This record gives sequence, structure tokens and C-alpha cells, in this order.
Amino acid sequence: KMRVYQPHQAIVLEANASSPTGAPKIKSIIIKNVPDPASRRLLIQQGDADVARDLGADQIAALQDKPGVKVLSIPSAEQNYLVFNTANSANPLLNNPAFWEAARWLVDYEGITKNLLKGQYFIHQSFLPAGLPGALETNPFTFDPQKAKAIL
Repeated sequence: KMRVYQPHQAIVLEANASSPTGAPKIKSIIIKNVPDPASRRLLIQQGDADVARDLGADQIAALQDKPGVKVLSIPSAEQNYLVFNTANSANPLLNNPAFWEAARWLVDYEGITKNLLKGQYFIHQSFLPAGLPGALETNPFTFDPQKAKAIL
């Protein structure tokens, strides 16, 4: 049951001793809102937290070889993509389908995945998340500025 609820700060859950499946082994769970990923990493590193989510690539790299810390990577349906405001009358280029096509060839997918995201994400160029019916299993676009220039 919920024992404490402090909006935007913490929730304290207490075990239900009369649970039909038996008394839980964990008596209570404290869930804290820690907005800063570096602070979440420090809490794990110092032993003040048992679980941290949504750590960035640099935080994960810092924890990777720490004794007593196990880093798990769990698949998710999160996707990052570019959005163009085609209704922006101040910039009619954004309403040009050739511009959209060219933009696909101006993203360094490999470089972003390797150097910025440090391998935490994989390249997936389909609107539908990997594993869903209809999702592309190939990645047709690569970093090719010359091809983008030719399209424009």
C-alpha cells in the first residue's frame, strides 16, 4: 500500500502482509524523483539507491566496471526522430518533400549511435518500433551529403 506520497519528490510503498500470495520479502520501497541523471548515477555509485533508470551514455560508462553495480540494458519502444514544421510560412523550404528526403541523407546515424549515444541505441529508420508488424528491418539511409545535395 502507499504509505507516503509527496508530489514530484517521493512515494513510499509498504508491503501488504496479508497478500494472497504471501507476505512480501521486501518490507518497503522508496521511489524518489531525481531529475538529474548525474545525481542518479552518484546515488547508485555511493550505494544510496538500488535502481536508477534513464541514465545517459556517460553515466552508464562511469558505472560499467564499478564493483557491486550491475548495468542492465532493457529494450524499449522509445524512438527519436526529426520533425519539420511544414506550416512554417516563414520558411517554405520545410514544406518541400525534397527537403525531407535530403534531410534523411544528412544525418550521421552511425556517428550519433557510436559517439553520442555510446551504443545505447541502435539505428532503426522506421516509424514503427522494432518488433512490431510493419516495422522496417533495414536501414536504407546513411550519411551521404552528396546524395542530399543531388536531391535538392
